[in-house]
Amino acid sequence: TPAPTPAKPAIDQSSQVIVFGYHRFEKKVRRPDTEITPEAFEAQMKALQDQKIAVIGMQDFLAWKRGEKAIPAHSAIITIDDGYKSGYEVAWPILKKYKYPLTLFIYTEGIKGGKFGGGEAMSWEQLAEMRDAGVDIQAHSATHQDLRKPYDKVTKLTPKDSNAWFQ
Repeated sequence: TPAPTPAKPAIDQSSQVIVFGYHRFEKKVRRPDTEITPEAFEAQMKALQDQKIAVIGMQDFLAWKRGEKAIPAHSAIITIDDGYKSGYEVAWPILKKYKYPLTLFIYTEGIKGGKFGGGEAMSWEQLAEMRDAGVDIQAHSATHQDLRKPYDKVTKLTPKDSNAWFQ
């Protein structure tokens, strides 16, 4: 008779997790729905530390949801969308200071050299550096299409129109 397989320990599924989603980090905020000053961002990261809220990676959260891994009772996840270079130049150094994991949601045509990759976009080299340092990089589509509109409307944008994404 084969030896019994030990049961996996039960994972507590009662943890509370908050996701902080960011886009751009700017000295002068023009769009408060998607922009934050570097000082306000750092204050939020310090508040997480001061309140002893564990910052976990997205992959740890997903493993917890699958019942594969325990996480602290009060956790936070930090995400940055789109691929603005301020995520690399401003946010990432602050996150490294606090030793917080990060998940980037990138749309590939928004990276420097892509159809929508204007002057405020990260480069592929910057993304590679972040990846090599352990940043979790995930897909946010190819074109950041507004799904409320037919796809052919998006494909008719001119390069001049596409720069509006990174103004």
